[in-house]
Parts: sequence; structure tokens; C-alpha cells
Amino acid sequence: MDNQPGKTAGFSTDQKNGPPQERRTSTRYTLRDARGRLCWSEGSEHVTSEMTVVNISGGGAAMLADRAPPDGQIVWVCLQNSIVGMESLEAHLVATSANPSGKHLVRVRFTSWVPLDAILEKHRERRSWQRYPTRETRVTLFWYDQDVQRTIRGELLNISGGGAAVITEIDPPADKPLWLRLENETLPIIPIEARLVVISLDPSGSKVVRLSFVDPCPMELFELAVHGSNG
Repeated sequence: MDNQPGKTAGFSTDQKNGPPQERRTSTRYTLRDARGRLCWSEGSEHVTSEMTVVNISGGGAAMLADRAPPDGQIVWVCLQNSIVGMESLEAHLVATSANPSGKHLVRVRFTSWVPLDAILEKHRERRSWQRYPTRETRVTLFWYDQDVQRTIRGELLNISGGGAAVITEIDPPADKPLWLRLENETLPIIPIEARLVVISLDPSGSKVVRLSFVDPCPMELFELAVHGSNG
């Protein structure tokens, strides 16, 4: 780890720098493609787990991690591509739970208040995009595993300029670039690159894969998905 435990540079413990309300009521922001490492110590062993931040506030964060820390553990949240001085954020483990993706949902509370401006500038999801129901629903998701293309079929539920929701029977990987292709023989559309945000269950019991696009959705893909080939 870049910083030593206990040296969480880059933010102040002065609560005047944060909202006046309690930390647990502070606004949580969904992040886009915010990956990194979750680190802690177990006896003499230094443990590092790859993770993706699901949401964050000045007081804490929720992450999907390959491995969960023990209860009551002090951990360090290390975001990739963060600004200098904010590589490592010290936190207390609050809770862990299983996630449908097969990973662990880890919730932590930061030991000091974290200003979020620089983090949100790099990673904040495009929350202003409105989601639209779709008429063209047949899609495939594909990715590459050691140069071998893996493909799964799905049903497109909704789409926006910044992401989409897809029903699938098989979970796509959370740690690889994904491509979404709209299946339409009349107007072939170039696939769009995406990242897995979360996998959840809707009231019907269907598995919903929520994606964030790396770049804004191309207009031809959006129009075809929403209006259909006869729209």
C-alpha cells in the first residue's frame, strides 16, 4: 500500500469542512468505474482485495470486494487514479453481506471526513440521464477472457445516455470491460463499451444487470432501442 496505516492524507478532521448533519445521513453518490484495493491486516498478514466502489459519501462508502475483512477491522480504501495525497483512506468496517454477483458488499465508515470534489469529478455517474423503456429488447453482452470472447444474451429493460439495465440468466464479470450489442438485423449497431455497476433482483425474481457506459450512448443506438426499427 502506498501510504502507511494511520496516515490518511488529503482531508481534514475539521467537521466544518463537511455537512453539519450526522455522517449516516450524508448524501451518498454512485460512482462510475471507481476501482481500487481494500487493504487490512490479519495478525502479521497484510491482506489486499480488489474492489469496486458502489457509492460514497464524506463519511463512508459501500464496495463490492472479492474478499471481506473480519468484523471490527480497520481497513484502508485505495482508489485507483486518485489525486496525489488521497491514495489511502482509513475506515472502520461497518458490515459485510453477500451479493448476487458472488462478491462481498462491504460497508465502511471513514475515520475522518473526506471531501469528495476531486473523487466525484473523476468517477461520478451521469445521474442526470433519464432512463427510457425500450422497444428493441434483444441484446448480447460480451467480454474477453484471455483473448477468448465470452457472450451472453439478455433482455434490455431500459436505457439512458449514461447506462442501461439488462435481464440475464448469467452474471457478467465485474472486473472486465463489457460490450453491449443491440441485436437488430435491419440496422446493425456498433457495440458500446460498459462497466458492471451492480446485479440485483427485481420483484419478479429476475436478475437485473445494471451497466454504466464508458462514453455517452451513441444517438443511433439510443433511438433504435427506445423507438424500435419502425420508430
